[in-house]
Amino acid sequence: MAVESVKITFCDKNKLCMVPRQGTEHAAGFDIFSPEEFTIMPGDQIRIATNFKLIIPQGWYGQVFSRSGLCAKFNIVAQAGTIDSDYRGEVSIILYRNLSRMDIISTKKDSAEKTGVVIPKGAAIAQIVFLPHFTGKMMEISADVLEEDKTSRGDGGFGSTDKK
Repeated sequence: MAVESVKITFCDKNKLCMVPRQGTEHAAGFDIFSPEEFTIMPGDQIRIATNFKLIIPQGWYGQVFSRSGLCAKFNIVAQAGTIDSDYRGEVSIILYRNLSRMDIISTKKDSAEKTGVVIPKGAAIAQIVFLPHFTGKMMEISADVLEEDKTSRGDGGFGSTDKK
């Protein structure tokens, strides 16, 4: 089920208008760029309006992910977000700057860890991956049917497959 295009339009032509793009030819994600400069402090969560709207083909959705560089350098993560194919509003990215160990133990007021990180206009702040999704129906079954369909994993979750 190949998708040939996702359509995009910009909300405000007076702001930076950058079409999300792949960083390399085989990258799964399309980088999303900030239309304006902003500062994020340790522990802050902010919402960045991207200045664009999408038309995603039916049967597909967009999933927002963090950029590894922002996370590794500044503890900034993009909160996961799902953009459904029927959504027509402006795409926003929610960024959170985690507290580091230094933020918790530092008593210096001028500590670099306590200062804001300035993200310049045009910087890649998140990425979006377009994925197909299930469009069938949920079917209620009895507990007996579930019991008959046993697997080796069973109801193990939250790290259960790490145990050998």
